[in-house]
Formats: sequence, C-alpha cells, structure tokens
Amino acid sequence: MSALLDAIPAAPVEPTWTIVPPRRKNTTKAKPHPPGKKSNAEVATRNLAANSGRRTHTEIEPATAEGITADPVPSEAKPKTSAGAKPRRRPRQRHRNPRGRGAGPAPAASDASPGPSQHNKRPRPDDTVTPTGDSKRPRRGTKQEAVSYAEALRANQLCVAVMTSPHHDLTADQATAIRKSVEQRLMEGLLCPATTVQFGRVRFRGKAHFSDGVLKLWCEDDYTLAWLRSTVDAIASPIVGATLVVRPQAEIQRRILCGLFVPDDNELEINTLRRLLAAHNPRVAVNSWSLVRAERQSDQDVPGVHLLLRVPEKDVDHLRKEERRMYWLCGNIYLKIMEDVPPPASTNTPVKAEDPNPAQPTPMEEALPSTSAVEDCFQDDGGSECSESCLDSSPLRE
Repeated sequence: MSALLDAIPAAPVEPTWTIVPPRRKNTTKAKPHPPGKKSNAEVATRNLAANSGRRTHTEIEPATAEGITADPVPSEAKPKTSAGAKPRRRPRQRHRNPRGRGAGPAPAASDASPGPSQHNKRPRPDDTVTPTGDSKRPRRGTKQEAVSYAEALRANQLCVAVMTSPHHDLTADQATAIRKSVEQRLMEGLLCPATTVQFGRVRFRGKAHFSDGVLKLWCEDDYTLAWLRSTVDAIASPIVGATLVVRPQAEIQRRILCGLFVPDDNELEINTLRRLLAAHNPRVAVNSWSLVRAERQSDQDVPGVHLLLRVPEKDVDHLRKEERRMYWLCGNIYLKIMEDVPPPASTNTPVKAEDPNPAQPTPMEEALPSTSAVEDCFQDDGGSECSESCLDSSPLRE
C-alpha cells in the first residue's frame, strides 16, 4: 500500500505569497537622560574598555622558567576581546601608602620595631627652636637726623675750648702760654697739703691741643669744668681788648681753607694789608680770618702776595653770593675756595719704606701746609682769580 502511494505523483503546489501584517511603529519617545547620569550603553562601553586593559584575578601567568613550558590557559579563563583591540599592558602599580598633599592621615605607629627593609621617616620632636609665636613688629620711633661722631662730641658740654671774647684767633704760642698757666695752677694746688684733696678731683681726658685758633680741652665732670672756668678768668688775655672765656666746642666757627692773591707793588706789610682789606670790605669780618701762610712774588709780571687763609663759613657763604668778589684799592680781587678745587689725579708713586723711629708730633703745634702745597693752591689754572688772565681783565691792570 505504501508502495502504491509512492508511485502516485504528487499534485503540483502553486507558489503563494506569505502575507505579513504591517509592523506598528513605536510612538513612545525615549526618556532623556539627566545631564549627570550616563546611559547604559556608555556604562557598558566604559566597562569593556576598562576590562580590556585590566588584569583579572582569574588570569594565570604562564611559567617563564627555563626548560618549563606552561600549560595553555583555557579559553574560558581568558577575557573576550575584539579582533581590533590593542595588546594589553601591565598597569602601573600603586603605592599602598600614598604620599603628597592628597595623601590621607599617616597610619599610627606600632610598638613593634620596624624591620630592616622598612624605611620610615625620622622622628620629629614636639619642641622646636623655631619661633612659632607672632612675628616681631618693626620699631617705629621718631625720625632723627644722623650726626657724625665729631658733631656729637662737640655738642657735649664737657668738651670745651678756651677762646677770646670778642673772638680772635689765638696763635700756637699764645695757646701754649695759656695751657702752661692752667697746668701751673693745678700743680700748685696738688702740691699744697691743704688743697691736695680738692685739686685731686680736677681731671681731664685726652690731651689739650691747639686747633682752629682756640685751645681745646675735655673735662671729666662738671666739677672740673667749674674749676677751669674760674682759673681761666684769672689769666690775662694775650690779645689787647679781649678776655679769655671757656665755651663749648660747638660754638667754634667752622673755617674753610681759602687762597687770596693781593696785588702789591709797594711791598706793604702783612698787617697793613689786613687793615686795608678789613676797611675796604666791611661786609665780612676780615680781622677774624686766620693767616696760615703768606708768600710774596716779585719775579713775575704782577708783583703781589699770596695769602693762605682760614675763613669762617658764614663769610664764605656771603662771598659766594657775590661771586667771591672783594674790593682792593682801585679794582677787585677774588677769593679762591679750596673746597671747590678738585683733588689732583692719583699717580703711581713708589711707596717709601717706613721709618723705624718716626718723629713724635708736637700736640700744641699747628700743622701748616708745605711750600709745595701752597704753590699748588695758587698755580695758574687758566681762569682763577690768581691767574694772569683774570688780572688782565681786571680794571686794576688798565
């Protein structure tokens, strides 16, 4: 029966179209993700990228010892990677104890002593010598003008000078005579048994010396200063019309070294020249000027006298306002201020050997400049008051 059925040809089947119902379109809209939250796709992509470069705990490294072949790792233990993925790299190991600013609090130190392989920081003491309090504030005192040591010493009332009133410059011989008179009275009082204790309290410092036309001394205390004033009042003044007084050294007038050329073809005396200058220039105190040296020249075209003077500062300031001009007979002469003269250029001069027995300076002798120094002060410099060009332009030559 089955063979009969197989022999019967099957009826042809007509091809037909399978009708598929139309698919409905999803009209639901996807909910927007919040800005701070990532979608599932982004999270999955990120996890895949992280797993591709991270070593898993189940992964076993093959043995690398020589002569040993490691068994292949089953495929189930290996992570699945895509065909185009890069080879994996061993990640950088992190320190267990992080360091730096972002590190957490240091772990508490254990009582056990650290092993030889451990490297701990040196212990820091709690007490330190570095100041930890408030910083010091700068001292805000009153502003004071800086003064030199010489000015502070002169301002001291115990640094006094024996001078004349009205003021006239003393000579070195006159100052020496005054000093010897003071020392004679002191010796008489010390040698007298009745006044030994009283005069023993009279004490001076340093050495009495002659300078700036006065005799300078330094008293130890007020008792010595009072004794000196009473002693000087009893000494006669070497200058007629003046008396000896004791004044602080701060009252001594500052003097400036100056030069003056006085044309003189009559060969007048120095005292006569001084009187003529004082009478013809009453605006300055010529009589108070100190004469250091006088040199007469007669072998040149214009005979005259070179005067090296120490002029008070107030007179120098007054003459500067008048272009250093002074009146002399039928013309003008000019005062040369040595402070305005630039110093000579330094030259390489040989150094002399020191004298093994140098001469001791005399304390009561005034140091005068040498002849060469005076000639340098009055040398012709092409326009000074001592040069021929200045004298030729003066009405005195006409």
